[in-house]
Amino acid sequence: MLSQLPQESLVTLAALAIVLSIYLYYSIEVRPRTEGGRIDRTVADIIQWMQEAGAWQTAGRMEVISDSEVRLVWAKGGTSGVVPKGRGRRDVAGVDRRHDDDDELEEEESRASRAGRGEQMTHLSGAQDAAERRIAAIQAAYEAGIPVHFSIGSAAAFEKRMREAQLDAGVPAANHMDIVYVGSANIGRSLLEVAPTMVLVTFLLLSLQAAAKAARSGGGLGGGLGGKGGGGSPFQFGASKAKKYNREDNVGVRFTDVAGLPEAKIEVQEFVDFLKNPEKYTTLGAKIPKGALLAGPPGTGKTLLAKAAAGEAGVPFFVTSGSEFLEMFVGVGPSRVRDLFKQARKAAPSVVFIDEIDAIGRSRSSGRAGGNEERENTLNALLVEMDGFGTTDSEPVVVLAGTNRADLLDKALLRPGRFDRSIEVDLPDRISRVDILKVHLRNIVLLDPVTNKALEGESERRTELKDAIAERLASLTPSFSGADLANVCNEAAILAARRGADGCIDADFDGALERVVGGLAKREPTDQGARSSTARTQERRILAAQEAGKAVAAWLLPGVEKPLKVSIVARSKAPSGYTMMSTEERYLRSTAQVSDRLCHLLAGRVATELLEGAPTTSSHSDLQQATKLAYRMIGVFGFSKTFGPFHFSGGESGWGSAGFRAPYSDQTAEQMDKEVRALLDESHTRAKELLTSVRPKLDELAAILLERDEARESDIEALLGPKRTDAVAADGEKDGSDAAGAVQPVPTA
Repeated sequence: MLSQLPQESLVTLAALAIVLSIYLYYSIEVRPRTEGGRIDRTVADIIQWMQEAGAWQTAGRMEVISDSEVRLVWAKGGTSGVVPKGRGRRDVAGVDRRHDDDDELEEEESRASRAGRGEQMTHLSGAQDAAERRIAAIQAAYEAGIPVHFSIGSAAAFEKRMREAQLDAGVPAANHMDIVYVGSANIGRSLLEVAPTMVLVTFLLLSLQAAAKAARSGGGLGGGLGGKGGGGSPFQFGASKAKKYNREDNVGVRFTDVAGLPEAKIEVQEFVDFLKNPEKYTTLGAKIPKGALLAGPPGTGKTLLAKAAAGEAGVPFFVTSGSEFLEMFVGVGPSRVRDLFKQARKAAPSVVFIDEIDAIGRSRSSGRAGGNEERENTLNALLVEMDGFGTTDSEPVVVLAGTNRADLLDKALLRPGRFDRSIEVDLPDRISRVDILKVHLRNIVLLDPVTNKALEGESERRTELKDAIAERLASLTPSFSGADLANVCNEAAILAARRGADGCIDADFDGALERVVGGLAKREPTDQGARSSTARTQERRILAAQEAGKAVAAWLLPGVEKPLKVSIVARSKAPSGYTMMSTEERYLRSTAQVSDRLCHLLAGRVATELLEGAPTTSSHSDLQQATKLAYRMIGVFGFSKTFGPFHFSGGESGWGSAGFRAPYSDQTAEQMDKEVRALLDESHTRAKELLTSVRPKLDELAAILLERDEARESDIEALLGPKRTDAVAADGEKDGSDAAGAVQPVPTA
């Protein structure tokens, strides 16, 4: 742990340890022995010695240092001649002598005291008991003039006890020993008082040094963009944390690594060309755009485009994120914005990329309710730096920003002159998904199903197999982002490695797709080992009936995509099984297609009624989607014969949502409910008639699901024949609907 700390922190910790060690050594060892020669005793020992020596009026004074400690200071010139009654003197040899000549005795005692007080104490400790040794120690301290320290319970009790002892000894009150209150000036107590401050200062120093190290070393930002960091002094909180990339820095991403985003890539490449060849545009009177906003769902490649721009711009590229401008200190955000653009202008022409700009670019509050004043100040500083009074065209700085919540951004930030262009990075269509999958399959080892050999490198056979896998996966992954597609390829490689194979096959990609869409398969132990299963047999029969009914209806209804795989294996994201559909790219749907979709949603419930005799709770998710779709058909798409081509505001979010009042009367709402009821009843009857007409095939498909836990497209086609698709094209030419009505099938939740 200590090896991971910076050198400055280790020095600070060492200094703190030295100070604490000196304090502990002084408190434990030095102070009791040398500070004023103190010898700690009790009040009882002092009183006993005073009574035996009769030194109440000649000893000196009592100094109260604290509520628990008193120091006895001897009077000047009174360090000899006081001898406890009945006690003789011992010389250094331990021989007891009694002299009649007091002067000779005092002279001999003085020599003995100067020659070796330590030897005298040693002889006394060996000849007398503990109480006598303490009394002897006090006597020796008195003779040497050493103050005696002793502990007390409280100052008031001490004064009372000393007064009573002197009265008992017959000492007049006027001659009682002086008791004065003094403060302690020892170093140990002073260190103890400043210890909390020392700890706090040390903590702040360590924090500042850690911040300075982080600023110097830097870290990865912008979805994996890492690089050189700035910063020096730990007190430079307002310095920008943006990472700077120069032409010689290798980011590792080029525009050739970006696939599936043709329109967005062209827009970003044009910005790079602006900076590389400005004369190409300025000679025609064009100005370099100030900035571009990359907006779109998560995982669509916004940061990847920025990486590619950094790799090919050929000019200094500054990378930061919106969250780095927000700190606990007021004013840090605006200061970092100013410092960032100051560095960018010094290196002009340059590019600044701010990832997740919605962290600081949200719409400012009206001022009536609370807002984030620091964030708004940071946004104001950004607005001024991008297009303010002091900005000039002589120092071109292009700002790129990424966000998946463009609807939250302030209008002043989105206006021309700041973000001149808004580049939409949407979810890829089928053709784009094929291109993206080809890029991610470059490093995946594929297994030839014919020769059963691993295919690596770039061979004609591998390219053919890679293209076939990309085409098939692209048709199975509607509404997948680029990050989702990369995850599918990675999961396929992991599954192949798990089973010890030399390469990936179609089954690995199918398993990876099921893992991403449905989650982990739930397993329970059996006698044969761990086997994918649902709960009891009755529940499996219900799930088999429900999924078989939905698969049969999807196959027979021309307005619904064909099912590719049906499973009743419970998964973490689909606890009642799921049906994998081959979804086509549709932006317009007719009335008949939406009606087929509504009938398909109710087919699972109808099949449960036919095969099990009563509906169950397993189809609650389908029923919820069917009800929502029926309301959209009436109130949003204008498919109602009663209301006609009319759009009711609020139909997208549902009626009666919090803070929303429907812009129509209660009679209209009641009529709408009746229309929805009739529409659902009609679809339920249609689904029942459809499944009843093929009841034997429905039973057979349910039996296959019970036996194998899943059924493939080939199994359904063998039972029902080729899927009907001719009516879809014919109906699509006659009718059209709003693109918002395109409801994509999803696995059963």
